[in-house]
Amino acid sequence: MIRCQVKLSNGESVAQQVGNLSIEALEDEMQIRVHGARHESHTNSSAKMLLDGIDTSCKAMTHTNQASKSARRQMFSMWYSICSPGIFLTVSPCDETNFRLRLYIGRAEYIVPDAEMSDDNCMADFKLRCRQQTTYPGASAFDFSAILNIVVSDILGWDKEKGCSTDEGGAFGKIDAFSGAVEEQGRKTLHVHMLLNIKELSQLLEGLQEVHPRTNRRRHTELKRALKAYVNSVMSTHLHRSLTQCNISFKHDCTTRSNPPPQAVSPDILRANRHKRGTLSQLGLLQFEILIMRHMYKYFECSDKKDKENSEFLINAFFNLHHIKHAKACFKYGVECCYNLPTLAKPKSCVNVHEDAKVWYDVMGQQQTHHPITIDLKREVTDVFMNTYNQAASIALGSNPNVNTGEIRTVFYCTTYSSKNTQEDDKELFQRVINSFVRCTTNKRRELEAAHEAGNEE
Repeated sequence: MIRCQVKLSNGESVAQQVGNLSIEALEDEMQIRVHGARHESHTNSSAKMLLDGIDTSCKAMTHTNQASKSARRQMFSMWYSICSPGIFLTVSPCDETNFRLRLYIGRAEYIVPDAEMSDDNCMADFKLRCRQQTTYPGASAFDFSAILNIVVSDILGWDKEKGCSTDEGGAFGKIDAFSGAVEEQGRKTLHVHMLLNIKELSQLLEGLQEVHPRTNRRRHTELKRALKAYVNSVMSTHLHRSLTQCNISFKHDCTTRSNPPPQAVSPDILRANRHKRGTLSQLGLLQFEILIMRHMYKYFECSDKKDKENSEFLINAFFNLHHIKHAKACFKYGVECCYNLPTLAKPKSCVNVHEDAKVWYDVMGQQQTHHPITIDLKREVTDVFMNTYNQAASIALGSNPNVNTGEIRTVFYCTTYSSKNTQEDDKELFQRVINSFVRCTTNKRRELEAAHEAGNEE
């Protein structure tokens, strides 16, 4: 009742505007919502205001299990109404290398520290950044929101007003839809998981899963060739240029006459390097961060090709290179790195369609046969520890944009994971405080009761 009496900018109340609505205007607004295309003339319509109010009233509250279930239903409905997601993209901006946070918290000017600063000053600057990050989480969230808008509009090439891909497309070509979920990374900073629905890519993946090479070898070969070409255009595992193209010296102290480049080791040695080894030294990475902080503004000013390649190398080495001694998250499922790194060097990319077919059921309960697909990207000897990333997004954001294909098992896992319930995790610390308070009050009450009983006996 209170909202119905609110006066709008034109002097009319909400009740008056809703009362003057025509059936045609309401149907038009419903069609706009179904097809996702909106023009400027529709942004302030009475029908939109009415349906927005109804939609808000019927939605589950954010950060609840009901909201997570609703998001999961929407993701699966997009899978069946549009196409299966072909790309799984994770964008993880690094707040520790982000000097913009200091501008958000009130500093009018900030000079990026010099890369030649002493170890003590480097550590002091690092501790200050960490303290500001935890003291002003709103600044990090504000910057993440701006980065997310850049990802959607520029990297994905999505026109928010028209509700479709732009004519030029983005780093992954023209996409038909996308969905995503934002969550905390290590319970401190934000990152986003995005599922990209691309009909052409979906047709390639589903075609390979359904077409067996023994029944239609020609069609199977065409699909593999097309998928490999697309994957090579949007995914990369390179640390630097090819060893034959870059001027890297492998000179070292030894008694041999020549200094050969690094050689590939056996699979057994690679597997041994996937096991727990400890952690990297922190101080060695801090000076690296100073160089990374300059990347966003220095890269596009570089006119020399070599300077740009060196800048890309810094980004890859800091964000896209897997820790040589791994991290704690690598062993959450066992003693071997769950990312299967390091992996073997490959002279060229390869699409593998496995013979063991799996039985899947669609939303209508119909049985389908799918052959699992794995993709091995081209890797030099120096790339065995590299994560899979998108080069354009990595350069633009100065962070790690992890990319995977939407193979049906991976998509099912990612869809469930990125819309998982977090309510239990979010209230864990609060629940600990409550339990501690209950224990203290219970013990105190028992002491008082015991003292009271002892006084009565005397």
